[in-house]
Amino acid sequence: MEQQTNIQIPKKDEEIDLLNITIVLYRKFKSLLCGIAAILRGVLIFMLRRFALLSLLAIAGAATGAALYKFLPQFYRSEAIIRSNNLASNIVVGNIERLEALFLGQNSQELSRLLNMSESEATKIRRLTPYYGIMPHGQNADGLNVPAYYICSNLIDTISDGISKYIKIVADVTDEDIYPKLMQGLLYFINSSYFCKELNIVRVDLLKAQVAHAERGIITLQQQQAAFTKQGSSMPSLPLQLELNKTPQKGELIQLQEAIDGLYSKKVNLEQELALFAQPAVIVTDFSKTYRFVHGLHTYMVAGAAAAFALGLAALALKENRKKIINAIYGKT
Repeated sequence: MEQQTNIQIPKKDEEIDLLNITIVLYRKFKSLLCGIAAILRGVLIFMLRRFALLSLLAIAGAATGAALYKFLPQFYRSEAIIRSNNLASNIVVGNIERLEALFLGQNSQELSRLLNMSESEATKIRRLTPYYGIMPHGQNADGLNVPAYYICSNLIDTISDGISKYIKIVADVTDEDIYPKLMQGLLYFINSSYFCKELNIVRVDLLKAQVAHAERGIITLQQQQAAFTKQGSSMPSLPLQLELNKTPQKGELIQLQEAIDGLYSKKVNLEQELALFAQPAVIVTDFSKTYRFVHGLHTYMVAGAAAAFALGLAALALKENRKKIINAIYGKT
């Protein structure tokens, strides 16, 4: 017997009607918008009916904010940029974050020791926040290249570009005259550790050795260049890297001059590194005075007025609908 295969053909009324689904979704969306509009309209009417009371609450909140501005301690905010020349940026940022914890805990005695300042000066510093300097994609993080932007340590895992040697430090202080002392204290804190000092000595010695090596290479190549020019037709044996880089399109004199220029450029960069960045960390941009508080009188008054208005509106709404809320809690209809 031949096995028969039963194929069920969907009926017409079972087919999915996309038009009907679209109409249903449109009606649901329209109903949602109408509900939101009704709620907003009700809130607006409720606020207009109690406009006088809410206005008085907002004025009282603004007055409270002004009082807080007068009596609460205010602080200034400025930022500086340093360059860490031998320690990795994450080490320096980690050290500053541990230092920030002391500021938040108001441990002025330990802060004064670490920053080489008096306790009274340390109490004027409220907060320190370090940021990583991030280089544009494909740009070298060494040298004098300036970072494209700065990010906090919490976001460091989200970036794909290179971390530079530059670090931005944002400082909150109660007295802007403390900025010079704070800057020197930060450099003292970063540069004074034994490991940092020893590592920097090794780095500087290596830079000097590289400069001397480049100078010897320039002298050797110049001697070969002079000998080849004098002989005209024959050239002394070149260094291995020149032999490998020889191309039939270029003459030996041109190759020699390019090698000399390359070594000279390398020597200049190394000498620049030695001249500008001989210390473990250096100041790139110092803290500058802003002469204004981070949160001014206007900020306190607006925040106070908004808080009082919102709390007053919530309290009035609860009072207006207290019976409905109680019935909803106890399941009454």
